[in-house]
Amino acid sequence: MGLSCSNHVPRGSYPLFVTISSDAKFSVGGLLESCLEKVLAGTQCILFLGVLKAVQMCQILYNQRRSSSPMDDLSFSYFLVGQAVVSRDEQLRDHVNDVLRGGDAHLNFDRAIDGLPVALRGVTPAGLRYSAWQLVEHLRICQWDILEYSLDGRHESPDFPDGYWPIQAAPPTEDAWDRSVAAFRSDLKAMQSLVGDPSTDLFAPIPYGQAGHTILREALLVADHNAYHLGQLVMVRRALGDWQD
Repeated sequence: MGLSCSNHVPRGSYPLFVTISSDAKFSVGGLLESCLEKVLAGTQCILFLGVLKAVQMCQILYNQRRSSSPMDDLSFSYFLVGQAVVSRDEQLRDHVNDVLRGGDAHLNFDRAIDGLPVALRGVTPAGLRYSAWQLVEHLRICQWDILEYSLDGRHESPDFPDGYWPIQAAPPTEDAWDRSVAAFRSDLKAMQSLVGDPSTDLFAPIPYGQAGHTILREALLVADHNAYHLGQLVMVRRALGDWQD
């Protein structure tokens, strides 16, 4: 068939190229069928809102051109612009970043620490193992470690497990809490940027990493680990009488 859809286009505001050759058996159904096959195959062929009307206009122009002049070896393209349906690649990146951000199935970081009094940050409740400070700093260290591992093959992780936990129950300095919170937020944004970057191959093995390690795996590991310990942080605050659901 002399009709084709371009599937080699950048992400974002996608154009759709429709090429019609002289021997084309032009049909709207054929175009949509071709596009649908590409979408189901996972390629980045984009269907536009209003594409039926646009294709019909192409058919009219094609018929006029064919009746007025020879079409031997002649082909021409129509550049159609519209509101695109996002690709599955972009949907995946958005979903992963939603999980990293939190707030759906589990609370997010800001909600977990909001309003926690300074006097309670270093208190370990009876029957529990960690204070709020130890959990926040553990979250920061682990997220930083996974992010740096994802970006830099020269990164050296702390000793496990002692290097991932602060020894003292309370922050060592007055500003240690604020610095830890700020670093956690910054590293979370960096991980989200890495996932959201179209040039990041989420499925490619990390060249210097362990077998099966990919950026997608590391991002989901961050999200999973954060969710677990944020739940613990809520338990600590509830045990201290400092949490309202």
